[in-house]
Amino acid sequence: MSNMLDYIVWRGDLPLNRDGWNDVDALVMACFCYGTLTEALDKPLSALEGVSAAPRQGSMEHEVAALIQAMAVSRRYGGLTVRDWVDVVDPAQNMQFSATTIDAPDGVRVVAFRGTDGTLTGWHEDFNMAFETPVPAQVAAVDYLERAASGFDGTLMLTGHSKGGNLSLYAAAHVSEAAQRRIGVIYTFDGPGLDEASADSDGYRRISGRIRSFVPQSSVVGVLLTYYPDYVVVRSDASGLQQHNAFSWQVAGPRFVTVGELARGSQMVDRTIREWLRICTPEQREKLVAALFDVLKSTNAWSLNDLKRNFVSNTSAVIEAVRRLDPETGKVFAELLGKLMLAGAGSLLRPDKPAPPADTPR
Repeated sequence: MSNMLDYIVWRGDLPLNRDGWNDVDALVMACFCYGTLTEALDKPLSALEGVSAAPRQGSMEHEVAALIQAMAVSRRYGGLTVRDWVDVVDPAQNMQFSATTIDAPDGVRVVAFRGTDGTLTGWHEDFNMAFETPVPAQVAAVDYLERAASGFDGTLMLTGHSKGGNLSLYAAAHVSEAAQRRIGVIYTFDGPGLDEASADSDGYRRISGRIRSFVPQSSVVGVLLTYYPDYVVVRSDASGLQQHNAFSWQVAGPRFVTVGELARGSQMVDRTIREWLRICTPEQREKLVAALFDVLKSTNAWSLNDLKRNFVSNTSAVIEAVRRLDPETGKVFAELLGKLMLAGAGSLLRPDKPAPPADTPR
């Protein structure tokens, strides 16, 4: 079965003005923005041919590097112009934000928001979404989208994978009505959902009919938070959490291969997290997240890769940091983890049933 890299080989000779944008193109752009795009700024994407543009952190470095090279040499993407690349990691604010704007010859302007990178700062901000809205990256996404829409008369396409999908939804719901009128479609690929206030807002109601949402059959990230739009379930050739890697998503021609429903384990994650959020106050969630990342930061690691590289010494540091938690924080830590287990987390260890037969590609 094929993935989006195979799709570029198959469809790469057809310019977008001959064969227009589709859902797989939107995923390609969502993953493109994981790259380090300094060398392509205000140039055609073909300028990245032969240039190392892999992301600094994360779990998809090699795939993203291959994707960017395939795009750079293709007729379909090589003429796209990269604009306004922003890449910020600010530990003081627990903020990780990156986005890029891509102008296409057919008059479409793509605004792509990057998902979580491998930094602990990025993951800390994601966890903060359990009790805080907006987080700094969401504020930055709204400002960025306003800038991309300003003085532009064409159609905007918003896209993002993982946290980038959440930023795509959040920014679309909170920008001005003038900017919203420019938006043609909003893509979120296995991105966390929205908070209730955003989902209930007039801004969200104005753009809700333009959302295209996709998750893999064993989605975990994409079913988090309070509210999630209707989604299409995509077949993946990976298992469990590895399905979050969009390079495992299956493609047939210009469409995704879909299945009828989420796998059993993913449905349990959805129910478990929703129940845990219901029985824990925002203040309790904040204490748990703060304690968790205080423990992780005690290792002096910058990224998840750092944690894995020095696993033995970091494990010792984590154990020692847990022991040093003050009694009240330690009690909250234990109580909230206990509530997570009570909500059903133990059942997440059960293996998924095999995926149902694939539907017609869409």
